[in-house]
Amino acid sequence: MMIHNHKQAAAAICPAADIGPCPASGLKGMVERVRATGEMVLREIAGEYLLIPTGETALKIHGMVTLSESGLLLWKKLQEECTEESLVEAILAEYEVDRETAQADVRDFLGQLEKAGLLM
Repeated sequence: MMIHNHKQAAAAICPAADIGPCPASGLKGMVERVRATGEMVLREIAGEYLLIPTGETALKIHGMVTLSESGLLLWKKLQEECTEESLVEAILAEYEVDRETAQADVRDFLGQLEKAGLLM
């Protein structure tokens, strides 16, 4: 499966979930810090970045997820505790998007990860 942006990555991680914007209040308040659970292993294979489920996550998510550059950026940031705002700032620093778009995209990505049980 080829993922071209972080919205598609989120959809691939949790395909049954809707892709609509997730309200900030639904994501552990988004004032708190978030972090990936560690049940997905990131590997680079033939120039592509793949998330491979491990442990109990492998029972819920079948197959691997290919990340785009922006999805990879967010995933790497989530290996350490961070805030939604720090993820938005990372997107703004790397890509030419406005703050509103970056915020919506980060919320979507985090919402899908939370629905899949991939955030602590």
